[in-house]
Amino acid sequence: MLALLAAGASGWAAAADRNPPSAAAHDAKRPPAAAHDAPKHPPPARRHHRSGCVSQRGMIQMVQKHRAVPLSAIRAEAERRGNGEIIGAALCHRGGRLVYQVSVLSESGKVVHIGFDAATGHLIAAR
Repeated sequence: MLALLAAGASGWAAAADRNPPSAAAHDAKRPPAAAHDAPKHPPPARRHHRSGCVSQRGMIQMVQKHRAVPLSAIRAEAERRGNGEIIGAALCHRGGRLVYQVSVLSESGKVVHIGFDAATGHLIAAR
């Protein structure tokens, strides 16, 4: 019996080496996706952007068109308010205006979120 199991196991391994399953064969076994399984909206072009925020290229264009102050204009205030260093920033449409959403890593290790009106550079909120 043990010899039969050993022969069967080695025969199976040899057959698997000769005929490895293909990806196409695996996909052929899958049922077709139903229409309700499809996403309702196409995925965003760049997933790392927050909803309602502009890309880096868009941010540069907004500054060039004088619709937003440069991020450098609010950097010192953001770091002072957050008691630390900027670790991220986004330019977003909020409530009909452009807003810089700035994240600061404070000296205590907490992340502080600060909002600035992008047109004027004035502080909106800090939390």
